[in-house]
Amino acid sequence: MEKVGTYISVILPLRLEWNPCYFVPEVEGPVVRGDRVSVRFAGRKYTGVVRATGIVPGIDESRILEILDIVRDMAPVTGDELRLWEFVSEYYLCSVGNWYPFGPRKGPGLLLTRRLRPSGQGSREPGLSWPGGKSCLRGR
Repeated sequence: MEKVGTYISVILPLRLEWNPCYFVPEVEGPVVRGDRVSVRFAGRKYTGVVRATGIVPGIDESRILEILDIVRDMAPVTGDELRLWEFVSEYYLCSVGNWYPFGPRKGPGLLLTRRLRPSGQGSREPGLSWPGGKSCLRGR
């Protein structure tokens, strides 16, 4: 019996020269480039990013694992971010998986901002702040 679904290529946060192929059953719902998926690779569970959908597997289809889940509580990676990872990996001759850990994180992160002090108290000064304007530096 033939499987009903689609094959995807997944970027994992590992130094791989290739992107593993996984199967997404039709019941899981549609996935698009940039979605995050949970998969099993070498006996461990990873969250990866879908690099391509609708691919033709280069190996026997019986050897391809199904995804564990589509991760809905994390924002998908945008097309611009994926193109940046691909460009940087080509430029530095490394795998795209090297750049995945540096992508956006779940929840709030640090933002580099420029704060303007009121006149007479100095000029522009870079500072780190959380979203919402709270400073991360002591005494500021």
